[in-house]
Amino acid sequence: MIKNFREFLEERFINLHSDDVDLKTQHADDVWNMLQKTYGRIGGVKGTGFQDKNDMIKNIPFWKIHKKDGKIRSFVMYKNSEHGRKAVAAATDETPEGRSSLMQIMKDDLTKNRSYSEMSGPALAYFKKSLGKEIFQKAKSPEDVQGIFSDQEIRKPPEDDPEIVKHPELQSKFYQRKIGGQWHTKLMSGTIGRNITR
Repeated sequence: MIKNFREFLEERFINLHSDDVDLKTQHADDVWNMLQKTYGRIGGVKGTGFQDKNDMIKNIPFWKIHKKDGKIRSFVMYKNSEHGRKAVAAATDETPEGRSSLMQIMKDDLTKNRSYSEMSGPALAYFKKSLGKEIFQKAKSPEDVQGIFSDQEIRKPPEDDPEIVKHPELQSKFYQRKIGGQWHTKLMSGTIGRNITR
């Protein structure tokens, strides 16, 4: 059944770029609160762009938001790294609509070769559950990752690493690199070299 125009206006994906400052400001409170709720369980969202709402507006160049019934249901935030468009944060309103739309964004990112991400912990478990086949197909080997991060030391994690214990079928894809001076176990999936474009 074709949705009427009112439904189209109330349910849509919105792309916000670096110069969409007014629209980002308009949505910043809701987005920030969803981020704090989601990432608060794992010690908060880290990195440049997440010190506060103004930092997020200024330094996270691309936000992909899904709205339904006038409310933000989910979003993914991206940066342009030297290796292309990278997903750096994502959240939902924890409704079925929010979870479904987030899965659609991430699935499109993987299957349509739009971006890449590094995953671990709850985020990896969440996306593997919903997008297992796509994550497997696009996952990079530690050797691939070393070529991408050629200026960093990349190593394989020990066999008793918690991520390997949780996801043994992905053992050959896990790697470790230093982030903030500490070794972190990650899995990279997606497409390298695609920058953010309007």
